[in-house]
Amino acid sequence: MSHFLIRSALVAALLLAPFAQLRSVGANERTVEVTAAADVLDAWLGQGETGKGWSKYLNSPSLREQITKGEAADRQVLEKVLLQYSSDAAGLDDRRFVRVREALAAWIADLSLPALDELPQAALAAKGQFSAPAKDDLKQAGKQLRSAVDRLDDYLSRGGKNGAGWKKYIKFENLQKELAKKDGMTADSLEPYIKKLSAKHAGLELTKFADVRSGLEQYVAATKTPDAAALKAKYEAVLDQLSAALKIHGEKPTEATRSAVGLAVGWLEENQQAPELVTAVRKYHSRLNLFIEADLELIAIGVRDKIAEEIEVDQVILGTDIIGSGVITGTIDLKLVPSGNKAILMIVLKGISETENVGYNGPVTIYTNSYAEFTATKKLVISDQGIELLPTVAHAVIESDVTGIDGGRIATRIAEKRIAESQGQAEYIAARKAEVMIAERMDARVAEMLGKANEKFQKKFRDPLVKAGSFPRLLKFSTTGAALRIVAEQAAKGQLAAPTAPPKIPGKHALKIRLHETMLNNLLASTLAGKKVDDAQVRKDLTEFLGALPERFADNPDEDPWSITFAKEHPITFSFSDGGFSVTIRGRNYTSGDSEYGAMNVTATYKLEKTASGMKATRVGDLIILPPGFIKGKTKLGFKQIAQRKVLNRRFGQMLEAEFVSEGIALPGRWESAGKLVLANLTSENGWLSLAWDQSPKKTAAKKQPEVIK
Repeated sequence: MSHFLIRSALVAALLLAPFAQLRSVGANERTVEVTAAADVLDAWLGQGETGKGWSKYLNSPSLREQITKGEAADRQVLEKVLLQYSSDAAGLDDRRFVRVREALAAWIADLSLPALDELPQAALAAKGQFSAPAKDDLKQAGKQLRSAVDRLDDYLSRGGKNGAGWKKYIKFENLQKELAKKDGMTADSLEPYIKKLSAKHAGLELTKFADVRSGLEQYVAATKTPDAAALKAKYEAVLDQLSAALKIHGEKPTEATRSAVGLAVGWLEENQQAPELVTAVRKYHSRLNLFIEADLELIAIGVRDKIAEEIEVDQVILGTDIIGSGVITGTIDLKLVPSGNKAILMIVLKGISETENVGYNGPVTIYTNSYAEFTATKKLVISDQGIELLPTVAHAVIESDVTGIDGGRIATRIAEKRIAESQGQAEYIAARKAEVMIAERMDARVAEMLGKANEKFQKKFRDPLVKAGSFPRLLKFSTTGAALRIVAEQAAKGQLAAPTAPPKIPGKHALKIRLHETMLNNLLASTLAGKKVDDAQVRKDLTEFLGALPERFADNPDEDPWSITFAKEHPITFSFSDGGFSVTIRGRNYTSGDSEYGAMNVTATYKLEKTASGMKATRVGDLIILPPGFIKGKTKLGFKQIAQRKVLNRRFGQMLEAEFVSEGIALPGRWESAGKLVLANLTSENGWLSLAWDQSPKKTAAKKQPEVIK
């Protein structure tokens, strides 16, 4: 378990480090967004007369005062401030003003929502807000689907043999015939195409394929939409259920009440009903469920470096052919640029170059020594879309000294005069050429550092989740001057995320992770519910994810092959509490060799303990293996169920061992020099698992001299 969590977090935090939000957030988070936007604006405006003028016009002191009040802020005061930001004053279309305006409007909208204890009544009151389906919904869905198919057709038609292959796989001509039917398409006729476009084949995650799949799903849903009267009756029944579930969930939340609330909210979202109620429910009952923070010093270990590279000079400046050689020396450092919506990392190269050159211009030979100081910066922008590399910006200043001129007395005098007249221009041209050279070297360095991080993010993380419809509702990267932060809300339709804010981890640490059980449970439900997995697939997935297959999962030729078909609801669930965790695996069908077994749940409970450098998870008692709905003292097991328990105890006993031990985290690649990260904080309470690591104490060692790279 600990290895799974650690590896998952490092994929997100450190793999990316070398470099349409659909949720509501709490008022405290809204104030953070407003504060961040206002801070950026104030820093840009400055403290001079211009800044003071804007502050007075925008009523900034009032805004700052309301921010300190949080949920108790006066909405009318905020609306007056928003009115100023929305006026026709010249300059308010600048992105810095716009960002404050948008954050402020979102905060005001949140303050308009009902309070937590008002939600059950708000659900009943929403019955008067029923939105009848438009008569042309099916027609509109068909129009959007045909448009998506046309875009895919154009894309594949330009794809040559590969495009033709995709058309054959999809049975594109048949799909086009379906779209051309005058009497309309049916759900049954479109389902095969949805299935093909939902397969795991690489490439189907591309936008043009995804748009067609989404269009097909929306059209099928539209064909199943009941008439207005039936939909309204269902709507009112869902609101009754939601009101009752909210009342119980608010008093004593459980997994069952969370599921009931989530399913009702999911139905409302899917049918585009009661959007304000949905927003209010998610505000209080579905918060962020993953927080990762990596310290600058940890990230920078894989970036910081010293360089000493030999260079060759071969260029023409103002008609003079210049040949020379020298050395570049410098340092590479990393800075984090404060950003609230994306993570921005800036790699900075500073150094000098010294070269000895010989210039040839007609009968004259000119000997020079050149000295240059340069800087180069390259920004890496990380978002939920991946890693974007911005162009390198380089700046160089060159000074040259003429050490000798050969070419005869007259030619030398002429050369001396021309050099005196054009040296400044020549140095300027040489500096611009040097900037191009430095930028190219910077790009090569960053490419080496970055490796295939973006490709791995897309292929190992984003694409599979997008294809499965399991990509986080929100995945947000940000940076302060001291840390890179990642927050996520993993909750699909019909799911709720964390019901509470995360606990704080005191002190400064190299890496912090706060994970709510809903993060794992929602993700596993989206990806595994109802699916069949066999032992070969488990070994393959673990090898791809962990890099190597743990010994306990190795294929045993003496054991029969096995499989599990997961339950359609809550296939695997984790619970973090009381200084430990429990995990329950729910299967509705199992096979072992030629034998087939029915539904059974397998539960293991562990106690977590912090060790000198890592953690230890010790299983509490034996595995609990019981059928769904089992009641002690009332339910009797059949002979086949007793035999099944023995088989499952042997199988899952190998996976859910009596003890797991982690001795810190050994970082990969360029971060290996950091040594193992030592666990400094470990808590498991109220659904939250909180972990923090520090760098190992560094051993005193002589600084390694930069290697000269030829």
